[in-house]
Order: sequence, then structure tokens, then C-alpha cells
Amino acid sequence: IQFRMIPFLLKGKNNGESEKSGTGISQLKTVTSSLGTAMGTGNIIGVASAIATGGAGSIFWMWVSAFFGMALVYAENYLGILYRRKKGSEWLGGAISYLKYGVGSDVLAVIFSVFCVLASWGMGGMVQSNSIGNAFYDFGTEKYVTAFFIFLSVYAVVSGGIKRIGSATQIIIPVLTAVYIIISITVIINHHERLGGAFKEIFSSAFNFKSAGGYAVSVGIRRGIFSNEAGLGSSSIMHSACEESEPSVQGM
Repeated sequence: IQFRMIPFLLKGKNNGESEKSGTGISQLKTVTSSLGTAMGTGNIIGVASAIATGGAGSIFWMWVSAFFGMALVYAENYLGILYRRKKGSEWLGGAISYLKYGVGSDVLAVIFSVFCVLASWGMGGMVQSNSIGNAFYDFGTEKYVTAFFIFLSVYAVVSGGIKRIGSATQIIIPVLTAVYIIISITVIINHHERLGGAFKEIFSSAFNFKSAGGYAVSVGIRRGIFSNEAGLGSSSIMHSACEESEPSVQGM
């Protein structure tokens, strides 16, 4: 589906920034909100730790994880729209909904909810906060000061509900994406003479199970999931709040 549905994706309809009905948020906001959960420590620190633990070959398996993860994310978002329910004037959905109404298991829905909360503390909060705290600590700022400002920033956005979250990410994520791409391209250009050697080491280490203790595959897949969150069901929660009513459109 990653390649077969590209024409559909390019010409498919979308509601842009429209929120005429007031029952959900726009497709743009759902996309930027989902990207906000994937961009950051998983893409930067996660990659560095993967190389340190599993060797350069783990990068290849992160690519594999991302490639097949695209189909998983499509399925998550499709099911999230298909089995979502309206509460008041807003849509509620995600993995919880399709486990409850699709699979028909309240138990699985509750279990997912519990682990979702635990994951939000660990990979969804602590890692990011600790990384930010360590970064500012190197410049002489105490971690409790950084933590206080992180709390204020997050509360200011989250307290406004899903629409304020979408509005914030709609502004922040495009800027962060542009900066991330520019920095990445700059690094590649400045070290272009090492590009060939880097690719050679990535591919040779990926299939050499003796290198890095054979951890390349497991580390690459795990860090890939940490980075793109494919298969976790997290992205479907935001996408289910979209005004789009066609599951296949929102899935793409």
C-alpha cells in the first residue's frame, strides 16, 4: 500500500484547515499532531543510541521498520475512524474504540488504556523531559528550572483540549520539520565524502550478525518503533478526532 496508493494520496481530497462542523479538527492538525509524537528524541537520540548499542547496521533495520510500519499506521488510522464514537460535540476513537467495538473486547480496551498511560509516562514523557533537561543543564540551567518551564508549556497547550493541541502543532511542527531537514542536509553536505563509507557500513553491518553482538536487528526494530510509533495505536487517537468521515482517506 506504501506505493500502490501514492496516486490516491496525491490527488485525494482533504479538508485542509476546514473545521466547519465543529465536531472535530482538520486533517492538517491531525497530521501535525501525529508527527509531533514521532519527531524529537526518537529521531535524534534514538538513532544515536541504536548505533551505539547495535552498530551501524541497526539503521538499516530502522528503515525496514519504518517501511512496513507505514501499512500498520494506515490500518490503525482506518480502524480508528471506522469504529470511533461521538461524545457530545467531539469524536472519540483510536485503538481503544476498535478493540471495544471492533474486536468486541472490553478487557483488551482496558488493558490497552492502562499500558497507553504507562507508555505516555515512559517513552512519551520521561525520555523527552530528561533529554531537554540534560541539554539545558550543559548550559548551566538546573533541571528543576527546565522542568518547571516544560510543565507550564505543556499545560498551556493540553488544558485547551484537542483543538488547542492541534492549533499548536499546526504552527510548531512545520517549523521544526523545516529546521530538522535543513540541519540534516547541512550535515550531509559538510561530510559528503564520508557518505559512501557510511552506507557501506550500514548495509554490511545489517547482515553481519556477529557485529555488535548480533543486536542490529532487534535494536533497529525497537528504536524504529520508538521513533515512528507504528503499531502502537497512538496515532489513531489523534486521527480519530478528525472531521474526515471516510476511513481510507484519513488512513492515507
